[in-house]
Amino acid sequence: MKHEGYVEPENVKRLADEKLISGIKYAIVRPDPAKDNYLQKLVRLVDPKLIISGIGEQPAIVHLRDFGLAGFTSGCVCVAPSLSAQMLIAIRATDWNRAEQIRQIFRPLEDLRNAINPIRVLHEAVRLAGIAETGPLLPLLTNVGESDHPKIVEAARQLLRENSEQPPRT
Repeated sequence: MKHEGYVEPENVKRLADEKLISGIKYAIVRPDPAKDNYLQKLVRLVDPKLIISGIGEQPAIVHLRDFGLAGFTSGCVCVAPSLSAQMLIAIRATDWNRAEQIRQIFRPLEDLRNAINPIRVLHEAVRLAGIAETGPLLPLLTNVGESDHPKIVEAARQLLRENSEQPPRT
């Protein structure tokens, strides 16, 4: 679910009740994820354990803590898989301070994804951080302009360093 009004919560409830869906990726971006009347209604009507926060680390803490969602997706997991896993561990342990510390580490790259384009920035971040040669984007998308590369490489490399410096926590 990426846009409010595309599917009303009552219709999602019917689909869930009839076992026609097994999960929901909730990806409606809000200025403040805690103030989301649509999600609030959705979790009243549908078991929140069927719903995954689908916007990365940014709203994950609020979505899992306040709305009871089952988990979260991460684009930046391509750069920092250990940190993303550690954030999920911290959330499940209700260690909100640790989860927030980790969320802040993701913020510079996530802010660039929001400001420029989520897919295009992540694609370049993987390449510019030296993780993998990603090549050109598929038709209908273009690579990020070179003028944005310095900001992306700085954020991606910092995230990659933080990922390798953080000791695993269980």
